[in-house]
Amino acid sequence: MTRNMFLMSIGFIVSWFSFWNNEVSPSPGLLEETDENVGVFLQEGEIDKNRLYLDSMLWEQMMLEAERVSPTVAKMNYSNLRNDPNKGVPKKASGGNYVFSNTSGTAPHGSGSSNKELASYSTNTGSALPSQAEYDALMDFYQAMDGPNWYNNSGWSSADPNVVQDVSNFHGLTLDASGHVKWIMFWQNNLNGTIPESFGDLTYLEHIQMVRNPHIGQLPQSLGNLDKVVELLLYGNNMTGTIPGTIGNMTALENVHLYINNLTGSIPPSLTSLPNLEFFSVYDNNLTGVLPSNLGDLNKLTHFYINGNAITGSIPSSIGSMSAMKELYLYSNQLSGSIPTSIGNLSGLTRLYLNQNQLSGTLPASLGSLDNLQFFWLQDNNVTGQIPWEMGGLQLLDSFLAYRNSLTGSLPAVFGNIASLRQLRLDENQITGEIPPSYGNLVNINTLTLNDNKLIGSIPSSFCSFATISQLGLHNNRLEGDIPDCLLDKNITEFTVRYNYYNFEELAYSKTKIPNYYTYAPQYLKFVDTLYISSNTTVDLTYDDGNYQGSPSIYRWKKDGVWLHDASPTNDVISINCSSSGSQPCEGLYYLLVTNPDFAGAYLGGDIFYLKMAPGLDRTICTADELNRTVQLCI
Repeated sequence: MTRNMFLMSIGFIVSWFSFWNNEVSPSPGLLEETDENVGVFLQEGEIDKNRLYLDSMLWEQMMLEAERVSPTVAKMNYSNLRNDPNKGVPKKASGGNYVFSNTSGTAPHGSGSSNKELASYSTNTGSALPSQAEYDALMDFYQAMDGPNWYNNSGWSSADPNVVQDVSNFHGLTLDASGHVKWIMFWQNNLNGTIPESFGDLTYLEHIQMVRNPHIGQLPQSLGNLDKVVELLLYGNNMTGTIPGTIGNMTALENVHLYINNLTGSIPPSLTSLPNLEFFSVYDNNLTGVLPSNLGDLNKLTHFYINGNAITGSIPSSIGSMSAMKELYLYSNQLSGSIPTSIGNLSGLTRLYLNQNQLSGTLPASLGSLDNLQFFWLQDNNVTGQIPWEMGGLQLLDSFLAYRNSLTGSLPAVFGNIASLRQLRLDENQITGEIPPSYGNLVNINTLTLNDNKLIGSIPSSFCSFATISQLGLHNNRLEGDIPDCLLDKNITEFTVRYNYYNFEELAYSKTKIPNYYTYAPQYLKFVDTLYISSNTTVDLTYDDGNYQGSPSIYRWKKDGVWLHDASPTNDVISINCSSSGSQPCEGLYYLLVTNPDFAGAYLGGDIFYLKMAPGLDRTICTADELNRTVQLCI
């Protein structure tokens, strides 16, 4: 498959997002474990559907990449996956190992039968004999990888290990005219063992594909001898051990796929010695350590997938030198420090996933230079400061997710100019100010969640322009005023305004449109004031909770956590007598709870007054300067 054809295939991935407009979770066929009850607004311990979706998209993309680099077997295998998406999808089993469901035409584990589909792709172009070293390496490989129990071991099983012979009929091998092994390919062939060091004697190899096998142990150091290999596909094999540092000697490498294994250790610094590397994927392993400081030397690298590991340290500033970079998947690690300003140099970057790390600092304004950026995910970090207004110029941005951080400042009004934006999630931050009316210009917005911030003011009436909105989360802020009826008429799947400052009058229409009261209630009552009162006085406490025209509301007051009386409609005003002496019992924090029989289960509540005794005036005015309006107190 040519590069252009690969880019067209990526379009298949992008087409998924039209489906996602109506459902955030991935297609049930792409992940074997889903939670149908996961809501958009997550509580602690719940599954993050965005993470599940991202993982499924990544798996889909890896299948497309496999099709690109191997347009024979991989295409056949991926076609089966598309016809029956429940097949071939990895699932984490007990003990931390990954298992794959069988694809069509592949013999079940332990059956001993051959895979006719895969065998038909064991193309061999030469009939000359391999060298003694190559033949010995093949025989070692067969024994070390439990060859007698392979699903297809045609040619291998009848070979004489002591006499060099023609290997053109060996399943999984492709030779050149001189008999040298150029391609070794075993897709789900029940390989089980550890690749021997003699594997490095296959020095004419250009393609290594061993995929979805029960267990392939630690990679041999001799792998570094294979300086003609352009692709290393070893995903889904429950591989253990480390990535050998000798990988840096494989200078022809363009594609490295070691994802979905159990690799440990760090990404070797020698990786940066690979001048032709374009695609590097080691996601879902157990890698630790830090990223190489000179990562930027990989100036041909376009795709970098290290998500789902335990990599620590900071993102190296040299990353800004990776001029060909298109997709950075760094999520679900333990990266810390700030996002380097140099990342703004990656002008071709389309996807940047930094979520689920320990990043801090502020968002660099240079992110506004990523003109091709479509997806920016930052959720579940410790990033502070304001969202740079420069990011409002990213006209291709589809998804901006930065929830569960510590962002402050106001919402950038310029984000309303991003017509392509479908997802904007800034919930669970500390953002202040009003919601910009310009956000009503987001004609393609599907998910807008601003809940759990400190927003004030009202919901802009411009939101009536939303045509595709599915989730609108505004709860747990300080909003007040009218809720636009037009939004309630849209029958939005998730529209939450609870824990704001709305009263029953303003919630009356919500009650008729939304049967689940928890989406709009309870509501806070605003704190009114601290009142200083003198002894031997009485003060009446009351609160304006709107002008609801239905059933009378019911009021109940408490002071310092202790209820003062039973609930009653007549307690909208309560008199506090401060004539008692001694412990000043009228001082304290007064809380009001308001319910209404028309709003079953809903209530308004909050601490609204703090009463404090005024200090006595025990000083005497000795002199007064009326001209300058000053007084002098006698002490």
